[in-house]
Amino acid sequence: MAGQARTENLDVGGVTGSLRSSSPDRGLSVVDGARPQTSGDLLDALEQLTPKVEYGPRCSVALTLAKMDDDVRAKVQHLIDETDVPSTKIADVLAEFGYHDLYRSLTRHRRRKTSPSLGCRCE
Repeated sequence: MAGQARTENLDVGGVTGSLRSSSPDRGLSVVDGARPQTSGDLLDALEQLTPKVEYGPRCSVALTLAKMDDDVRAKVQHLIDETDVPSTKIADVLAEFGYHDLYRSLTRHRRRKTSPSLGCRCE
């Protein structure tokens, strides 16, 4: 049956449609039913997806930030989120002022935005 079109009927979640492929090398495309029929429609639908955000308990960095005065908290938050200052240097300065044992937590807290699976789950 090489080179022949194939059609498959399916029912997904109560939506019935037919899929047709003109060659074995191509994927199936929707030809009727309630699904989008153009790649533009598919792109629009995909762009509407938003990631599920699951925040967890606040990490030790968030708890420490909550104890700081507003201006100090804003500066530390800026250093954590928007600069390349190493976490070790930030942790060392904070330790001098009584905020100890934050190096690993700072590193994990920083990754929450760039690599959520490796970072803390703080807000």
